[in-house]
Amino acid sequence: MAVLSLFVFVAVNPDVVSAQSAALSLDFPLTPQEQAAKLWRQVRADVARKLYPSAETVKQFRLMLYGQLDYQSDWLGASPQNRVYLAQTIGEEGTAKYAAERGWRQVLGSQRRSIGQGPDFVYLDRFSGKVRVLEAKGGTSPLKWTYGSLQGTNANTIRSAERILGSLKTTAREKLAAARVIVTAQQGRLETGVIRTEHSLGKPHDPELKGQWNRDDVRQEAYEIEQKNSKNRKYFRRVRLQDRAARGLAVVGFAGALGLGWDAYQQSRMAWAMFEDPALEGSILPYMQTGVAFGRVAQASTLSVVSTAQLGLKLSIKEGIGRAAGKAFLPVMLGVEGLQLATAYHEYGLGRISQREFYRRSVGPAIMAVFTAGGATVGGVVGFQAGGVGAIPVATIGANIGTFVAIPVQFAADYMVNWYYREFDEQQRQAVNTAIELFYGLEARGEAVQR
Repeated sequence: MAVLSLFVFVAVNPDVVSAQSAALSLDFPLTPQEQAAKLWRQVRADVARKLYPSAETVKQFRLMLYGQLDYQSDWLGASPQNRVYLAQTIGEEGTAKYAAERGWRQVLGSQRRSIGQGPDFVYLDRFSGKVRVLEAKGGTSPLKWTYGSLQGTNANTIRSAERILGSLKTTAREKLAAARVIVTAQQGRLETGVIRTEHSLGKPHDPELKGQWNRDDVRQEAYEIEQKNSKNRKYFRRVRLQDRAARGLAVVGFAGALGLGWDAYQQSRMAWAMFEDPALEGSILPYMQTGVAFGRVAQASTLSVVSTAQLGLKLSIKEGIGRAAGKAFLPVMLGVEGLQLATAYHEYGLGRISQREFYRRSVGPAIMAVFTAGGATVGGVVGFQAGGVGAIPVATIGANIGTFVAIPVQFAADYMVNWYYREFDEQQRQAVNTAIELFYGLEARGEAVQR
């Protein structure tokens, strides 16, 4: 009976069935994860999570956020107008992937935009201290002449940012990002590039930077734009306040680098003494201590480079070295702290240090772990609430900030512990001296000499 009803429905409604079949044929190649990933890019994160509550689905499509989807099936069945839209989507996804692979922090993206105008993507390259504006192009889409300038130039970037500032529809977040672009241009740290993602009938290739970064000096025009947008002065103030906070953090980093350099010297002296100690001959402890000394040097070096980039200073070394130092900063910091804790534990196991001294040496690594984990947690929550796409990058930034702050706290905690036990240490030294004098009879000999 059910089969007969189906035949009757097909006979009476052939157009409906053919239309539904066509729609199904177009949707069929997309898996639920791919559908969720596409939805995530178009709507707010909380909406996507409600529609796709499965933990496994959420986990998988979050991992695809910076991936490039294959739109070949959509492309083959799309109209010329829809192909333009697909090319735009391919270009945007490729640009997001290009920036994510380089660890840049997104200031403004293609999602949740109030108007279609303005820079396509704005990223902060914390390794070089520059702001990079990316013009996304998919396939063979040509560069356009807008705002009296060509896309992919600094002039076009600041003029499109002015368009965001002047619109009544844009949000505070968008205006703040536009103000960031203008202020960065005033500082001479703005770079604009075109990221093109070519494709074969909707199947994307790897995104590439076309041409060179545009570094034209547009400072004067940027100052004029700020003067013309006096009603948005609060956004420029907020950007400069953030910059001052970042510079303050960089100063803290420089101070920490000096402290780490001095500690590297102290650790090297301890390593040399261990190599000279006959009781440690054949032990791994001198080599572990040497590793701590070299690790301190690496910590001081990476922290100095990262702090220099944070201040926006021009390095006399290649930018790639600065980026490598920035990426190595967190692993180096955590690795050396772990090695220091292992060395202290090994010394305690050999009876070379007391339990109290072991606890004292454990304070620094514990502070580093707590601050780093706390910064990563806060950053991850903020990034996830901002749309999910930036959860992992912002968590990494939070971890780096936590590590920055942990370094002076480590020195302060070490000073406080030494100050707290200062009288106890002095009494302990006096007790040791008295015991030696009594054991060797030095006190009795001294009295005999005096007589």
